[in-house]
Amino acid sequence: MRQAGVDVTLDLKTAHPYLTVVSTGKIVRDSEENVCPPGERAYILGTHGFTSGNSAYWEVRLDQDNVGIKESWWVGLASGSVKRQGDVPATPSNGFWFLSSDKEKGLRLNINPNIILPANPRPQTLGVYLDYDKGVLSFINVKDNKLIVTVRAMFIEEVFPLFNPGKGDKAPMTILDVSHYKTDTVKVSVSEGESNVPPPAEEAETDALLASNQSRNHQTSESKDC
Repeated sequence: MRQAGVDVTLDLKTAHPYLTVVSTGKIVRDSEENVCPPGERAYILGTHGFTSGNSAYWEVRLDQDNVGIKESWWVGLASGSVKRQGDVPATPSNGFWFLSSDKEKGLRLNINPNIILPANPRPQTLGVYLDYDKGVLSFINVKDNKLIVTVRAMFIEEVFPLFNPGKGDKAPMTILDVSHYKTDTVKVSVSEGESNVPPPAEEAETDALLASNQSRNHQTSESKDC
């Protein structure tokens, strides 16, 4: 999977006003000044779009040193049409495919009926693998080298990485550059539910946004709201 590693950057043009995105396009969190109202969603897309003939792999860091692991988030895919749809239900029929983490209910897929997945432990780094032509979207717990779940879908238009940092977590969501893994010779067996890839090297983040999060007060929310 890491042979398909790409460097995803957050597309500021698609950011909801309830999000704070650093200038590097690699870190996003919920805004303290413009809090997302209950019932609304705040997500952002990545700059890489994928169509037929593409496979891609990217990773998202979901923790921060001395703060802990994020409990509220979405990570997955969205079709290009969501940029024009406005606020619509985040369902596969509307071009959304993602894994979400709920503070109380654990991990789940955005399908009907909801499928609740084991969330012990919650992933510190989440790997996402897409094979567009085969309609495969897989989510991996990178630290534990475990496949969490694979989604099967039929993609008919360009799709983009989707990120929602949730609301109230002290840790931000950090997009890692895994394009250098293309030089590795690692093989992963999806069918066995496990991978043999090592966890990523420790990422050093010194942005002032991260430092300010140390004093943030913890709030509670469900992943369906922001």
